[in-house]
Amino acid sequence: MANYNPQLTTNLGVGEQQIVGDSTLIAPFTTQAIAVGRDGAQPAMVAIFNSTDISATIQAASVDADANYVAVTTVAAGSELYFTTIGYFLRGSFAAAPASGTLIIAR
Repeated sequence: MANYNPQLTTNLGVGEQQIVGDSTLIAPFTTQAIAVGRDGAQPAMVAIFNSTDISATIQAASVDADANYVAVTTVAAGSELYFTTIGYFLRGSFAAAPASGTLIIAR
C-alpha cells in the first residue's frame, strides 16, 4: 500500500478522525487505508474533508488489498462529503500530489 503510516488508527471509531493525505503524498498518490469500525450490523457513516487543491477519489474495499479497492465517490477540492460507506476499508486517491491542504476521514 502506498504511503503506509503504521501510526494511523487501524480501526476508526465513532468520534475519531485521521489525516490520510497531504502535500507530502508521493506517487502513485494513493493514501493510507483506514479500517472503518462498525456499530453492530449497521454500515458506517463517514465524513471526508478535502482541504487540498485537488479533487480526491474515495475508494472502498472489504479486504485491504490494492486489487480490491473500487471508487465510490469523489470529493471536490476544498469541500466535504458525508456518506454511508460500503466497505470496511477506505482510502483516497489523487491525480497528482496536492500542493496544500489535507484529506481527513472522520466518523
